[in-house]
Amino acid sequence: MKTIIKFRNWILDLFFSKPFKYDILFATLITAIAYYLNYKRIIDINSYSNVIKIASDVGKSCITIAGFVLTILTIVVSFKNAIDSKTNIEKELKSIDKISKIDLFFSSALYFKTVKVLLQSITGLVIVFVLFLFIFLFENSLAQYFKFYATVFGLIIAILIFLRCILTLKLIIKLQMASYRTIDS
Repeated sequence: MKTIIKFRNWILDLFFSKPFKYDILFATLITAIAYYLNYKRIIDINSYSNVIKIASDVGKSCITIAGFVLTILTIVVSFKNAIDSKTNIEKELKSIDKISKIDLFFSSALYFKTVKVLLQSITGLVIVFVLFLFIFLFENSLAQYFKFYATVFGLIIAILIFLRCILTLKLIIKLQMASYRTIDS
């Protein structure tokens, strides 16, 4: 069990250490697998006539998810300001005897790493949106195989970015819940 937890933590460290680099690497790997499957005639990309519709839908989803991530980022930054104000008031009253885990999060380097991950997520989603916009605008000029592989690539990156944002949000909520349990006990 400890080996599984260590492996999971190692994967998560990679997933958060250089997110854009690993997203591109993983998306390239999946796209290469799709190319291989097409080469071996296991899949036939010429039969996927609605690649443009899929690209359009995923592009719209990327902008929506970018708005979601921007909202999360705004909330996190707002909480940080509220925590800073609370900490300043408590320092003045000299009543800091117990600091919650969420307060520690907002005063640690982890907060800035979280903000960086969320900002990179927004940037990545906008880049994927532009990729799909490019595919949509030049659909008649692009070859079917390019549209297919670009759609697979962009879709994988969008999924990874969304998963990273959800995981980040889940970890923040877990910290908040631990803080409330500490305060209640």
